[in-house]
Amino acid sequence: MDEEQWQATFSFNLDGTRFLIRELAPGMLSREYGRIVNIASISYAGDWGQSDYAASKAAVVALSRTLAIELAPSVTVNCITPGVIKTSATAMIPADIVEKTRQQNLMKRLGEPREVAAAAIFLGSDDASYITGEILSVSGGIWRGL
Repeated sequence: MDEEQWQATFSFNLDGTRFLIRELAPGMLSREYGRIVNIASISYAGDWGQSDYAASKAAVVALSRTLAIELAPSVTVNCITPGVIKTSATAMIPADIVEKTRQQNLMKRLGEPREVAAAAIFLGSDDASYITGEILSVSGGIWRGL
């Protein structure tokens, strides 16, 4: 993998999260209230052929956990790690890989965007006021590992 691809992947997957938090966190701290919910991927734990993607998503997870420490107790920071979700990006994955993922998945289906949104709504709500620094996998039971 060349340096340009590595940097582009990190910029795409990490910089938007970092820049948004940098703009919003000071106001949350001054109000002594805030909820940050970041989105990474189950690939943060490692995924074959995707070292740039997995490393950039691991950076989002590490950023989330670090900010949970730094912004507590006023602001909660959590991270959702979706599995394969039915999106326009999924349409670009070869069909055999999507089917393999579906078969490995305990739910035997791909996730729906609304399922990730529901997790984000929960983590952003006062019902999750005692939850911070957590990584919530919305993956149908699939877990990347060595």
